[in-house]
Amino acid sequence: MAERFTADQALDISLSRHASFEKTMAIIRNSIDNQIKDAAMVGKQSITVIIPRNIFGRDSFDPIEMGRALAEQLFADKFDVSGTYTRFIISWGRKRIDTLRPKPKQQQQPIIKVPTPRKK
Repeated sequence: MAERFTADQALDISLSRHASFEKTMAIIRNSIDNQIKDAAMVGKQSITVIIPRNIFGRDSFDPIEMGRALAEQLFADKFDVSGTYTRFIISWGRKRIDTLRPKPKQQQQPIIKVPTPRKK
């Protein structure tokens, strides 16, 4: 008789998957931070980021979920983020770069929503 699959086993798989997602997100965020530093050093005020489908052979992840998590981090760090969750522009400073905003493709990807201030 086959051994039953338990809730503990399912939880272990879920936690492992979450840890892998967090590690992958840290790698992508480090890359984004380096791109921002390089752009700022040459006087630019924005960069365009495309969320990859996989990183260094790591397990696949949902690029929209990854983009959403990264956008939340960037908003928290006071960057402006616009576009879709898989292709977005990160900008800083007073100047807005509206001409570089990516055009959403066929409603396949949700558009980034600017967070609204929380009521106290």
